[in-house]
Amino acid sequence: MTVYFEGRPLHPFYSTYWLTYHSEYVSRLVLEPHLDYGEDGIGTGVFVRHHNPAGIGQELVFTAECTKMHGNYLFCEVKAYHGERLIGEGEVHQVVLSSDKLRELHRRAYSDWGHGGGGWGIEDHLWELKK
Repeated sequence: MTVYFEGRPLHPFYSTYWLTYHSEYVSRLVLEPHLDYGEDGIGTGVFVRHHNPAGIGQELVFTAECTKMHGNYLFCEVKAYHGERLIGEGEVHQVVLSSDKLRELHRRAYSDWGHGGGGWGIEDHLWELKK
């Protein structure tokens, strides 16, 4: 699971790209059992630090733990190990939204295709909770 840029592999190590992908994946696994019907979660941020290299094909074990909830936001701490060696760690942020809100965001994302602007509107949704 090395990284490829412009179709060429850069180096024979487990890449930060894949560390980020797997961190978001295991955080999603933490969230899914708690979603109610008509809800879904989307990522709002992934912050990882790659501490040590891992070789291609080496077994990695990921952990994810919910460390904070704020309104409809979920924050997970993630860690990746090869044996006892810490490969990487970080935090993944997700927000739980209704299907209606997700449809609205989808419509907004595609209504101004190629025109810029629009934004996610997630911050607006969080603001509504604070009022």
